[in-house]
Amino acid sequence: MIKIDTRGLKDAVRFIDQTGKQAQFAASVALTRTAGHLKSNLRDEFSAKFDRPTPMVMRSIFVKPARKDNLEAVVWLKTGALGGKNQRSMSQIIGQHFFGGGRESKQIEVVLRQQGFLSPGEMIVPGAGAKLDRYGNMSRGQLTQILSQIGVRRAGFDSTPTGSRRSRRNVARVGKIFWSYGSGGTKKPLVDKKTGITYGYVGGNQNHLPKGAWVRSGRTVRPLMIAIRSTSYGQRFDLNKLGKDNIDRHFSIEFNKAFDAALKTARI
Repeated sequence: MIKIDTRGLKDAVRFIDQTGKQAQFAASVALTRTAGHLKSNLRDEFSAKFDRPTPMVMRSIFVKPARKDNLEAVVWLKTGALGGKNQRSMSQIIGQHFFGGGRESKQIEVVLRQQGFLSPGEMIVPGAGAKLDRYGNMSRGQLTQILSQIGVRRAGFDSTPTGSRRSRRNVARVGKIFWSYGSGGTKKPLVDKKTGITYGYVGGNQNHLPKGAWVRSGRTVRPLMIAIRSTSYGQRFDLNKLGKDNIDRHFSIEFNKAFDAALKTARI
């Protein structure tokens, strides 16, 4: 004969039900904390594999926390537009480093391509005369000078040199900037005879200088930015592997910590 004692059964069922809820909560906390470890790990990878990454790049990783009703934490690059003149997102700017392939065109490359300075598939890199900031990017002031002197017009304003005293002083200070269409090119610069300022191009002579923006100061000519064919990047960050490594290393520890804390505060 088997006797079943039901005393305490209701309490046992309630305990199991309650701890199940605590386990869900602990799992959501553990997933979110593990995602935080992965975010930190990615920042270390950025520092090691990028050349002087900017603060914007270092802040580009976001974590979407897990919830009890959705046990999934997401780690990825911010997808919102950066704002201002740059309508691209960080996922567009550096996303190729996670999957391989070509990088997105920079805004200045889009403008130069639209106005015939660059051909489809070309990109620009800084030349020996470029002024670089501490992150290795060309200074905005110099980019503005280049676009102004080579005659690039952008929506909303025209910064082409006017021949005024101020304009002539600026040219004298930075040098005369011109665009070379490279060997085999079909355009030559139009130069204002009074100021020596390049303001446009006509078909004609070839140019022996590589394609790009150059500055002439006295008898010296230096490249500011050079046009090259676009290249493809290999995968630099294996997010799946990094994610698995962090789960193996951190999830169990974080779950046990969160579960113990949840049980201590649970009303059972």
